[in-house]
Amino acid sequence: MNKALIIISLSVYSLASCVAPRVISNSGKVTPKGNFAGGYHTSYNISTQASVYVKDLLVDNIVDLAKKDSITFDQNFVKINKAAIAYQLDPISSGNEFYLKYGLFKRVDIGAKLAGNAKGLEAQFQFMGPTGNVDDITSKRIYGSIGLQFTSQSQSLPSVLSYLQDRLGYTFSRKDFLIPLLFSYSLGNEEEYGSITWGFAANYSIVNYSTIPIDIYNLDKIALIPQNYQQKYMSYGLFINGKVGFQHVFVIPSLSIFYQNYGSYQLLNGSSASFKGVTIVPGIGIRVRVGRNTFLKK
Repeated sequence: MNKALIIISLSVYSLASCVAPRVISNSGKVTPKGNFAGGYHTSYNISTQASVYVKDLLVDNIVDLAKKDSITFDQNFVKINKAAIAYQLDPISSGNEFYLKYGLFKRVDIGAKLAGNAKGLEAQFQFMGPTGNVDDITSKRIYGSIGLQFTSQSQSLPSVLSYLQDRLGYTFSRKDFLIPLLFSYSLGNEEEYGSITWGFAANYSIVNYSTIPIDIYNLDKIALIPQNYQQKYMSYGLFINGKVGFQHVFVIPSLSIFYQNYGSYQLLNGSSASFKGVTIVPGIGIRVRVGRNTFLKK
C-alpha cells in the first residue's frame, strides 16, 4: 500500500511541465507582410495554488510513509492527492519556447510554436497603427491587435518510471485557447528600436485526466476503479513586455499575471477538490526578423 502513495507523489514531479504556454512576447504590430520572425523565450510559471510548501509537504510525507507497511486514505492522503492535482494543473516550473511567425497579409500574421511537449498555432490581426517596415517612414507610434493561440499537449509518466505508470495508469492532457488584446508604443519608426507592449488576455482550457489503478485499495479494502474526467475553465490576465534592439534583433523581457478558477476535480478516494489562484509568468527571450527591408534601407 505504501507504493500507491509514492506513485502519486512521484507523478507530481514527472508532470510538472504540463502547463499551457502563456508567454506573451508579441507587440501590437504584426509581422510585416512577407517577413519572418522567430525566436526563443524562457519563462517561469509561479502558481499560488501549487506553492512551495505543497512541494515540501509531498517530500516529507514520501519519506515518512515509505517506512510504513501500509497506508490508509486519511486526511493526510487527501492533502497529498490535492497537491498532485494542483501541480498537474498549474505547476511551479520553468519552460522553453521556440516559435516562428510569418506576415501572411498586410494586417495578419500566422505562426507556430513548440513549448516543451506542447505544440501550438497562432494568428494575429492588427486593427490599429501602420503596417510597414522600418524604412516606411511614419509619425504614428501606437499599435493595436488581437490574437488567437491554440496549444495542445498530453503527459504520462516517463519511461524511466514505467513500472509506476503500469500501477497507476495515469494520463493528463489539455487544450488551451489564448486570446490576447495587445497595445504597443513604437520605439523609433516602425519599431526600429523595439516597443513597449501591454494588454489583457483570456485563456480557455479543456483538461482531460484519467487513471487506471492496479492493486490500489481504499479504506474498506475495495479496489479503486478507473477514472476518466473532463474539466473546463477560464483564466484572465494582464501582461506587459518590452522589445529592445535594433531593426532585426531584439531582446524581450515579459511579465504576465493570470487568475483562474480551475473548477472541481475527482480524487482517487472518490471525493472531490476545487482549486483557484493566481499565476505569475515572468520571462525573457530573443527575436530575429528577416525579410524585405530587414537589413538595408532603400
